[in-house]
Amino acid sequence: ANSAEVVSMVARRALLLTAAGLALGLAGSALAAPLVSSVLFGVHPVSAAALSMAALLLMAIAAAASVIPARRATLVDPMLALRQE
Repeated sequence: ANSAEVVSMVARRALLLTAAGLALGLAGSALAAPLVSSVLFGVHPVSAAALSMAALLLMAIAAAASVIPARRATLVDPMLALRQE
């Protein structure tokens, strides 16, 4: 695989894991909304705008955080990796 394919593979895996975590987190926040509604002021516990902005922010952070491992993966010599396995 060339460098672009390796970066794409690593970034895709990171974003897939992030999306799965976000799905579980959003489901958990919907279930916990009645419990935290008493401490939220000025925001509905299940505010679509707030939840979508938080999800977008977390996806952007995950994409930025996956750049360094993806770049490092392109520097690995394939023959050395195969010999060590």
